[in-house]
Amino acid sequence: MSSLVYIVLELLIAVLAVAGNVLVCWAVCLNSNLQSITNFFVVSLAVADIAVGLLAIPFAVTISTGFCSHFHGCLFIACFVLVLTQSSIFSLLAIAVDRYIAIKIPLRYNSLVTGQRAKGIIAVCWILSVVIGLTPMLGWNRRVVIGTNSTCPQGMTECLFEKVVTMDYMVYFNFFGCVLIPLFAMLAIYAWIFMAARRQLRQMEQKLVHLQGYAHREGSSSRRVNAPAETHTEARINAAVCDSVS
Repeated sequence: MSSLVYIVLELLIAVLAVAGNVLVCWAVCLNSNLQSITNFFVVSLAVADIAVGLLAIPFAVTISTGFCSHFHGCLFIACFVLVLTQSSIFSLLAIAVDRYIAIKIPLRYNSLVTGQRAKGIIAVCWILSVVIGLTPMLGWNRRVVIGTNSTCPQGMTECLFEKVVTMDYMVYFNFFGCVLIPLFAMLAIYAWIFMAARRQLRQMEQKLVHLQGYAHREGSSSRRVNAPAETHTEARINAAVCDSVS
């Protein structure tokens, strides 16, 4: 029963992820105003999430069932899931760095972050994701002796993630090196962006208070200047009236 609930929830997440990210890509393609450098990275993230919904989640559900498979076939399925999740992390990091540059040096942003450079960064993110995700295929894996598993035919093994991928790779290399470090970098970047936005807001408030005080002082001085003139005019009128009466 628990496995059925897990499969249903995973498939529901996959459908929602695909639908939402397809709408993002569609909106950027149709609206030229949305085709900015930042949205290049957003589209890359959306494509990665679409692939996660279409491929990674079904693969994850499949590999959780423990079906009988050839070792390297099962290992490739596990690695493919890692490639797509890693690409999502790198896309999020690229978006954070893009926003940092836009706020830190706004006058040089357009010259530094061009369309070609953004596409190059996206390509590098995907290449790194493939290299990191497929590293177990190069030998850093939990190779089992074929034929020792009685539940599967000769030459095949029970396909489970933890039976083909070593925990050394997942914990020390993938999690600490390729997930935790980018997440801490994003946390630091967005914390700096928050502090910069807060500082700019305080400066705007101080300028507004200064302008309001200046306007108040100007209004008071103009009233003081006009008051003697009005008094002098009234005195002249009163004197003229008195002369006419006499």
